Amino acid sequence: MIQLCRKDIENDILINDRGFLSREMHNYLKNERKVDTYIPARENMTIFQTAVKLA
Repeated sequence: MIQLCRKDIENDILINDRGFLSREMHNYLKNERKVDTYIPARENMTIFQTAVKLA
């Protein structure tokens, strides 16, 4: 699917579901296609708890 996307996606943002994309795909999107990817955190994850404390 990513290969079928338009070629001018540099600096775009992809918001996706947990577990949908592999680490390799995230690395490819960031390093090769210059696309930021965001993955939502669950409330029981340390990163979520840290973000709430910092907010």
